[in-house]
Amino acid sequence: MKYIYGPVPSRRLGLSLGINIVPYKICSYDCVYCEVGKTTNLTVKRESFFPLKEIFQEFCDYIDKVGKLDYVTFSGSGEPTLNKDIGVLINRVKDETDKSIVVLTNGSLLWMDEVKEDLKNADVIIPSLDTADENVFKMINRPHPSLNINKVIEGIKDFTQSFKGELWLEILFVRGMNDTEDEIKRLAEAINVINPFRVQLSTVTRPGVEDYALPVGAEKLNSIKEELSKLCHLPVEAIREFDKSNVDFLVNLDKAVLKMIAIRPCTMGDLTRAFDVDEQTMKTTLEKLKEERSIEQGLFSGKVFFKGLHR
Repeated sequence: MKYIYGPVPSRRLGLSLGINIVPYKICSYDCVYCEVGKTTNLTVKRESFFPLKEIFQEFCDYIDKVGKLDYVTFSGSGEPTLNKDIGVLINRVKDETDKSIVVLTNGSLLWMDEVKEDLKNADVIIPSLDTADENVFKMINRPHPSLNINKVIEGIKDFTQSFKGELWLEILFVRGMNDTEDEIKRLAEAINVINPFRVQLSTVTRPGVEDYALPVGAEKLNSIKEELSKLCHLPVEAIREFDKSNVDFLVNLDKAVLKMIAIRPCTMGDLTRAFDVDEQTMKTTLEKLKEERSIEQGLFSGKVFFKGLHR
């Protein structure tokens, strides 16, 4: 498969079948913590990257083979709203499944009227907002030069007001960058302006672009959650680790594993839960992929992660 991956075990969405509609790694940000990799094409120009017919056909061919599934998610190896065909794809996918359609986005293009129109029929939009400060924005997200944090916040706010689905705002905290008391207060002000359905807090859990992008501790994340809950008066949650199992779908295991970790690094535990296999079976699969030089492994925050090699 070229465009469909998973179901992926997601801390936010349970079991999510992904649709990747942007080539590696085209994005409007070059975030220091990005688990996919360094941005190779920093842009805000929207394009048609792949044939619509191919994406839709692959989805139709695969959706009947998937057993347990919670969401269908547009995300992947770049910023999905850069694909100007996303609106057509959302509508076609909704015709083929009763699962909720989610778009994971960095939120940087929601000020565009054409993007608002394209996303209007999704069920859930999850934009990220890691800071409300321009200097921190440039330090963490390293955006395209045409973007500034006020433009991004205003775009998310305007979209929220017109969107009939649910908008969940995600904030990812990086140690020593956006976790100060002043940062939390500025974020609270932005959250109150945006007025999302809920706020989800997370931190770095996988190796990113820069090795100095480190997680905040669980106690710190919880204290931020408590503070934002007081300041915002809306649901704020800290995202827990994925804990579901028994995924029932038909896969060619080595290819499916390779597809998943090409999109996001995973631990052995992530993979065994996602594919409902024992550790020895997964170990054998990973050894095969390492011998083929299709994957690599590395240590991050005391955990071993497996990552696909982009050639």
